[in-house]
Amino acid sequence: MNKLLLGMVGLVAVAVPTAVALAQAGPAPAPNGITMPENYRDWRVIGVSERTDNNTLRVILGNDIAIEAARAGNTNPWPEGAILGKVVLTQRADENWAAAIVPDALRHAEFMIKDATAFADTGGWGYARWLGMEQTPFGDNADFDQACFACHQPVANRDYVFTTPIVLPYQEGIRIGTPARPAGVLRAPAAGWRETTMRGLPVLGSSTFPHDRPEGAATLSH
Repeated sequence: MNKLLLGMVGLVAVAVPTAVALAQAGPAPAPNGITMPENYRDWRVIGVSERTDNNTLRVILGNDIAIEAARAGNTNPWPEGAILGKVVLTQRADENWAAAIVPDALRHAEFMIKDATAFADTGGWGYARWLGMEQTPFGDNADFDQACFACHQPVANRDYVFTTPIVLPYQEGIRIGTPARPAGVLRAPAAGWRETTMRGLPVLGSSTFPHDRPEGAATLSH
């Protein structure tokens, strides 16, 4: 291997880790020091909304603490450590279905972080926003969040949160992929099994797989 080729191999060996490090660095923090939550793209959905004044769609996500709070209806106040993420998108008519409105481009991603001690001067919530695909931090200085807090004053009686969690039926212990029982045909439960119950679950993305049941808590399959 000649010297030129060895030099090129060495250059690639240095450049590749550097590019990976830059890709993993993430966007710059917001002016108030809040950093973008890691892996928020994998969070589950709590609610959706549309703003007709600026024609945007919003998908509201939550970390695990927020999801559990929404399931239990413990959202006034939300618990410490809850993080709500809002992905804001421009909208357009679907070219395949004129009556449908679909997402177009990312406008921004914004977050509310519940920490009553750290964010006492903004109602116990920290606010941050990153603009567009470039993920540019929003705000000229650390006081930008005062404008966010002022905007949320109309829902002070809801712990400063506009989002209304989606309510879905929750069927405890449902078995995915099991054929449905024919109408009118009932099966007696096996010994130690209990019947499936229904209750309201105020969150999308709920897990209803058998491994989520407490040990020994079986149900009738459908």
